[in-house]
Amino acid sequence: MARTRAQFRPDAVVADSVMSAVYHRPGFTAPDGDIVFMGGAVRDPAPLLAEISGRPGNLPQGWQSMNVDLGPNGSRGACAQGPNSTGAVQPSCIWVTDDSFGHLVPFPAASGVPTMQELANLMKNMRPDLVH
Repeated sequence: MARTRAQFRPDAVVADSVMSAVYHRPGFTAPDGDIVFMGGAVRDPAPLLAEISGRPGNLPQGWQSMNVDLGPNGSRGACAQGPNSTGAVQPSCIWVTDDSFGHLVPFPAASGVPTMQELANLMKNMRPDLVH
């Protein structure tokens, strides 16, 4: 968790506001199906979306991204996926408002890792419960 927190740019995220939780998707035996959530306050939402938006040069080689339509609620979302340190494809999704963000990453496990589109759909469903 500390390594993930350290990846958030200090000009974008209020570091001491970041909270984390692990959610479990039904139908999987833990840790398969676990989703790590990190969220908190933002100083500037633009850098968070830029890092995952898929603009040329923003993503490592072999990664792909997509914007996620979160409806007319003022949130912007994006997901990306690519090989992690073990070579397995790892999706990641983020939503950003003018003052907060949420980041979802599946726990690396043998099975139960959703596709980028599945994680985007999960983000759409979870976000209303996690934004205050």
